[in-house]
Amino acid sequence: FLVEFVEKHGPFDGVIAHSQGAAMSGILAAKKLFPFKFAILISGFPSRALIHQDLMRKNEIKGVSSFHIIGLKDDVIPPEKTREYADAFETSEIWTHSGGHMPEESWPIQELKDFLSKFLATRNKL
Repeated sequence: FLVEFVEKHGPFDGVIAHSQGAAMSGILAAKKLFPFKFAILISGFPSRALIHQDLMRKNEIKGVSSFHIIGLKDDVIPPEKTREYADAFETSEIWTHSGGHMPEESWPIQELKDFLSKFLATRNKL
């Protein structure tokens, strides 16, 4: 389904995903199945599947800048798992909030603007 959707509606510069979708995005980025350049990942985690273990090593995901949103009180995905996941990306930024699985009181609007501005500056030079 995803391959068909991207072929029909893409290409896409990036992805925004939450929880399991964020985990899937990392697998897709590591396997270079889709040509996206950035990922905004909320409460993501590394795949535990044995077939994906090599993809989730430190700095293994290259060519995709990532912005990870971590809830310090996340009782679904432990914050240390999301940090471990961020480490799999060669280029990653982390923003933490005091809430749980989703930011409840605030979103990192300025930080996301700054993150996307770096991507856009690079993209416009191409």
